[in-house]
Amino acid sequence: MATHRLIHTLTHTPFLGNAKHFEDFWHHYYEYFASLKNNPIKLMEFGILDGFSIIAWEDFFPNGQIWGVDINQENIKVEFKRAKTLIGDLNTPDFVDTVIKTTGNKFDIIIDDCGHTMEQQIRLFNT
Repeated sequence: MATHRLIHTLTHTPFLGNAKHFEDFWHHYYEYFASLKNNPIKLMEFGILDGFSIIAWEDFFPNGQIWGVDINQENIKVEFKRAKTLIGDLNTPDFVDTVIKTTGNKFDIIIDDCGHTMEQQIRLFNT
């Protein structure tokens, strides 16, 4: 099955163990992004925690430019092949400006998995 590699990468990590409860969630990503798989997309994920999702995006989008943002460098447990990361607080306007200047602020896919508050989601959307 084509979805297997993406879902397996995201749900079977040394830190999460065999996280079967995430499987249905990642099937949705596959459904929406499968047609873009080999395109030179630009993806940003806000809130990368341990970094395993970034590894999965690198694998899933072999021609993609992958970016990740997290508030805490110590959360990231892995090294990336080609993804770039920025560490800082998205509640800080100066850091948001740094993200925009550094990344160019034009993305094909943006995933918001950080603060989980409506205020922060609205701020990111308006940025």
